[in-house]
Amino acid sequence: METIYLSEDPITSPIDRKRCVMALGYFDGVHLGHRKVILTAKEIAMKIGAELSVMTFSPHPKEVLRNGKETVCYLMPIVEKAKIMERLGVDKLYVVKFDMTFAGMSPREFVDRYLIPLQTDHVVIGFDFNYGFRGNGDANTLKSDGMGKFQVTIVPKVKSNGQKISSTLIRSLLKSGDVHQVAPLLGDYYRTHGEVKILKRFWITPRVQVVFLPYQHYTLPGPGRYIVRVESNDQTMTGIAQVEPNEYSQLIATLDLFLQTNLQFFSQSIYVEWVMQLPIADNRSGSAYGI
Repeated sequence: METIYLSEDPITSPIDRKRCVMALGYFDGVHLGHRKVILTAKEIAMKIGAELSVMTFSPHPKEVLRNGKETVCYLMPIVEKAKIMERLGVDKLYVVKFDMTFAGMSPREFVDRYLIPLQTDHVVIGFDFNYGFRGNGDANTLKSDGMGKFQVTIVPKVKSNGQKISSTLIRSLLKSGDVHQVAPLLGDYYRTHGEVKILKRFWITPRVQVVFLPYQHYTLPGPGRYIVRVESNDQTMTGIAQVEPNEYSQLIATLDLFLQTNLQFFSQSIYVEWVMQLPIADNRSGSAYGI
């Protein structure tokens, strides 16, 4: 898969650019609702013999439109989003720089400058997708803004237990610590990537204790104790994570892990899968838990 970053500069259309089916959206977390949009586009692309493309935006529109006054809790950075897109079979991922210039474009201007020059044959969007100045463009206007240059497919709401699957819902569940409810919405456990700041070895048992700091654009679950699965240097460990605020009111996770191999194989860069929150009153050792 090729990842292409776009700014407000005009897009040129080389002669060899292939026709594509374009899935549009922010796609934070690439949850099951997002995947329905992308896989619908994939099915259409296969039928008409076109490339499968996805267009997303960075940073989050709320950060730009509210002048940085609102902190957006991302579910994952672009690099992880791209990995999932590639596994889904996307040929090209376009990442559009979202700034005030882009936000000021009319819906028609967005279509003229970003969709038509990319040789878009068909656009697939979720039912609640908005585009253009103040979000004036929506599922009802996209076809007319395209002036017959492409077809439009609108994917209806995807629900779980009667609720719309959305990034907002997933962030809310993470904040409340309900990580076990997040997995069915994402299609996998919620996963963060970060670095180890402190490493402590307990010699009586094969345990290590580390302070885990997630990289930018990952969100830690709310304060509490969690069963976690950790990947480091191709080895998998299980353990308990304690999430709590530090003196700067930032959430920090302390991981109590159980090594399968020697400490020398433990990397300073780790992935953490959040499996389940533990009861507050449960003080048993993490070694008592299996996943």
